[in-house]
Amino acid sequence: MANFRLPGPLCTVLRLSGPLCTVLGRLEADAGTLSRSASPIPGPVGPQATPPPLAPTLQKESPAATAATPVVKLTDTDFRMAAATLGPGVSVAIIRAFAEVESGGKSGFGPAGKPIIAYEGHTFRKLTNHAHDEQYPLLSYKYVTKAGPEWKLNNKDQETAWKTLAQAMALDRSAALQSCSWGMFQVMGFNFRDCGYSSIDDFVAAMSAGERGQLDAFVGYCRKKAGMVAALKANNFVAMATLYNGKDFGDYDKKIARAYKKYGGT
Repeated sequence: MANFRLPGPLCTVLRLSGPLCTVLGRLEADAGTLSRSASPIPGPVGPQATPPPLAPTLQKESPAATAATPVVKLTDTDFRMAAATLGPGVSVAIIRAFAEVESGGKSGFGPAGKPIIAYEGHTFRKLTNHAHDEQYPLLSYKYVTKAGPEWKLNNKDQETAWKTLAQAMALDRSAALQSCSWGMFQVMGFNFRDCGYSSIDDFVAAMSAGERGQLDAFVGYCRKKAGMVAALKANNFVAMATLYNGKDFGDYDKKIARAYKKYGGT
């Protein structure tokens, strides 16, 4: 990928404003730093291979533009409205259970005020048609098991996860954003249309604006995913786990069941 310079900050070029600019401003700063320093991404495989430039040269936004914004937290009313939107028979307890299990009982935002993310290199591999497998094996790799060694390196903490995302964005911005799970409910970015958003940028903006946007994405995903609402109504934890996390869900069904009971589910 050849180096290039945008005619101004990314938010200005795309005519964006608000929380999305806060997130993209930080990523621009990260990508700019990467383009001027030694690459933390593993180099290409093979002695004769020469990697392409890691990142485009991007202008940093001002510190004011990238300052952390206050996180808008979920309320009891938000959870009740979400349950009502999913339909009769869906309890508030089951939605709270998903929020707790997916977030580890924490907020949908990290200490830096950015949404919690997890980068999934096997998704990036698929979305980029394996284009970066050989040169960037930590960013683009085959799925073997959930939370494999590459995943653990890329997501050992939120600072690392966001740096990994910035590195992947330098290779393919849209694919990178779609290859992360976002927020309190860890909805994958490639589901942005199913969640009700017209673009990945709109999705990321909602994930960055507050926990309500993250809850709305979860509700949209559940409504679109065949069988999910029925599983929620029936308290079918195995079906929920399979539909939400795939066949390799481990003990996810048991975690959801425990959290459901914790919040008064019967």
